[in-house]
Amino acid sequence: MLICDDDPEDAERAEEPLEEPLEDASSDRFAENASRVSSTNLETREWWDDARWRGGWGALYSRWRDLDFAKALGAVDWENCAPSVDPAGSNTKGGTERGRRKRLQVESFRAILVAARAVVGRRPETTNASPPVVVDFGCGTGNLLLPLAAAEPSMRFVGVDVNRRSVELLAERAARAGLTNVDAVCGLAETYDGKCDVALALHVCGAGTDAVLLQAQARGAAFVVAPCCVGKLKDGGLKSISAMKKDVLDQTGTPSASGGGEDDGIFAGGGEEVLVRPGKSHAPITVIHPRSSWMRGRIQRPAYLGLAAAADWSGHQGVDPLSNSEQSKALGRFPRDAKAAVELDRGAAAAEAGYGVRVMKAHEGAGLKNDLIVGFPNGADPLRAFVEGPEACFR
Repeated sequence: MLICDDDPEDAERAEEPLEEPLEDASSDRFAENASRVSSTNLETREWWDDARWRGGWGALYSRWRDLDFAKALGAVDWENCAPSVDPAGSNTKGGTERGRRKRLQVESFRAILVAARAVVGRRPETTNASPPVVVDFGCGTGNLLLPLAAAEPSMRFVGVDVNRRSVELLAERAARAGLTNVDAVCGLAETYDGKCDVALALHVCGAGTDAVLLQAQARGAAFVVAPCCVGKLKDGGLKSISAMKKDVLDQTGTPSASGGGEDDGIFAGGGEEVLVRPGKSHAPITVIHPRSSWMRGRIQRPAYLGLAAAADWSGHQGVDPLSNSEQSKALGRFPRDAKAAVELDRGAAAAEAGYGVRVMKAHEGAGLKNDLIVGFPNGADPLRAFVEGPEACFR
């Protein structure tokens, strides 16, 4: 893992893998994006969102033109929410601060869904008798899905998670809140074969986020994802949940990718690849990193995985990302840049598949893992009137 410490030479060596893709991002193809972005009102942003960020990887990020308007778009009436719907009310660890953070995550997602209402779920085959289906992959017990389902009763919400107990708790919470537009499914993001007009994923670890993006693309569905644990992009996913995944595969009778063996199933080649099976007439898709032709043409895979490791906050000695000290701010820039490289690679891959894509930040206070990748099929860009930044197709 790459480590940032107090040695300037070590820091410079750690940042070397960022230089070539960043150099490309600030020249020719993307140079004009940086010049379009206003540097006014920086005092209203978080400390890292300054001219340095906006002249580097931040040039490829979109920002809400009016933060207050964005917050109003996504606002949820928490005071009148059923207790079982409120992620702060169901919070059993982390105290009030974690509950507040979870609420802001919900409102960050909802702001995008509301702003994109004209496109979200309005595919040609969707009729008035068939409400849009929103699938929350890695839904856990429903901290994201339930408040969205309560706020959007005209949509159908499906929660998918590998943890059977979490799915049971989700169903119980929905029932206590009287929500009739929620279904709970114990299964894998990689093998989901149901309907999906909008794919959501909040902090689905490692290559799981890539599986969600490919599930959406296979169906021509919109997506909003907030990735995490990018340091675990070893293509095979997280070993910590492999037993649960194997149990689900055994129960559903999903065939293995290579014909047998305890590490097979969705993991081909002994756990080194993630194989996405969208079902129906869709062919299986293998997750490969880097994700985009843009990034693959500029950085070798080992260096890319090094960037992914560097993007995880826990690997950086001396960094307190919540501190306002000058030392933490200086050291904290590198993991932010590294994570931006990984998320923009994912966004570029979707853009290469014909999507209108924007990479954004969640509302201030929504946590460190605050990158949002937002995509709409057929190059659509329903957020254009509300945000500033590069073109949605990365052109």
